[in-house]
Amino acid sequence: MSALKGKTGHYNQKVHTWYLKNTFNVFGVSNDKISIIPAELSDLKKPQTQGAYYSAADIGIIPGYAYVDRIKNWQFSLMGGLGGVVQAKFYGGTVSTRGFLGLAPRYDIRLLGGYSVPNYFVFLLTDFDNKSIRFGELVYRQNFYSIKIVAGKRFPVRTKKAK
Repeated sequence: MSALKGKTGHYNQKVHTWYLKNTFNVFGVSNDKISIIPAELSDLKKPQTQGAYYSAADIGIIPGYAYVDRIKNWQFSLMGGLGGVVQAKFYGGTVSTRGFLGLAPRYDIRLLGGYSVPNYFVFLLTDFDNKSIRFGELVYRQNFYSIKIVAGKRFPVRTKKAK
């Protein structure tokens, strides 16, 4: 991953590869002790719709595919992964508090592009990450999209010559 971002490497040709990405997340939403879903929309037969908080912690591995190419000194990459995580999820608040253990889907999309020569690099990195918690028909989704500029200079490693 570090070479893909240009930090430790400079690609000279196309590269196609499979990869495994580990993931660990803790996320959620809360509203003190008041139900997040308005009373008019909550179902009294389903206590999860009356929750003042929804939270989850998950861990897993996402397999994916990466592609790197360059045109002259311009390098671009695409990474895409699809997998699942083991998730501990909770809701609670106004009526009851419950927790569950289960599986949740995850996908990962990254686009990287920029200028790279052996001594320095400048890259634009984009990352789309999704997270979700499902309690029956109630689904909470959290999507993140980030854009970063990464630039740096690579210093050559000097080795001692043998006498």
